[in-house]
Amino acid sequence: MTWLSGLALAAALLIANDTGGPVTPAQAAQIAPEATTNLQALLRDRPEMLMLLQPHDDVWMWLVVHFSNSGWTIRWSDNQATLEHYLARHTYTADGHPVIFIARHLKSGARISAEAQLSGLVFELLNAEHENEFKELAARARNGAIERPAFILANAQIEFTVCRATQKFYRTVWRPHVLRCHLHDQGGNWHLGAGDDFARWIAYHRQDRRDGYPDDVYGPEYDAISAQRHAAEKAPATFSAETQK
Repeated sequence: MTWLSGLALAAALLIANDTGGPVTPAQAAQIAPEATTNLQALLRDRPEMLMLLQPHDDVWMWLVVHFSNSGWTIRWSDNQATLEHYLARHTYTADGHPVIFIARHLKSGARISAEAQLSGLVFELLNAEHENEFKELAARARNGAIERPAFILANAQIEFTVCRATQKFYRTVWRPHVLRCHLHDQGGNWHLGAGDDFARWIAYHRQDRRDGYPDDVYGPEYDAISAQRHAAEKAPATFSAETQK
């Protein structure tokens, strides 16, 4: 099996098991108290988002469940300096907790709509749940077991799956909520350019939009990991006095 066919198989498995759909009773029973606290703190900072949801409605419950993240509670940060030309991103603390960053203004200074902020939040909550896959790819890069182009595409494949899951959230959670609550729906916030075909999605970014993705995200990451690996390989070996006897 080639790495590309393996990637397609992995994508099929991820899509089949995506978590963009409505909350199940089993998920609701495992909500971490810290998750509710983190969501409430986010909404206090972004009161415009409270115009879109209410405590304990379907959207609220979905957010709390995914903030819980199977015990690795997701945190958020209002540090806007970490956001370059993307409106949302996530990283991880040293002890493994995901941290999400959500932009509130465009570079022009224009305020981002509450729904667009919510879309970014949903995407990154789903993205953060793939921590093991992202870390496995980073480990392969550190070991020299994956080349730069394959590393970029493999990471993008995960995010393609997350785009599909975000669309599922739109169809099964957000859209019914909008209709029920008579809210305005900006469906374009949820499309993310993802259809059924990964190659077309990559072409959408590289050829149609020419927005730099995924190369400007995962290319520099690979380069940084590769530089660290080469530096470690060139470092002189050190031996203890005990070893030299």
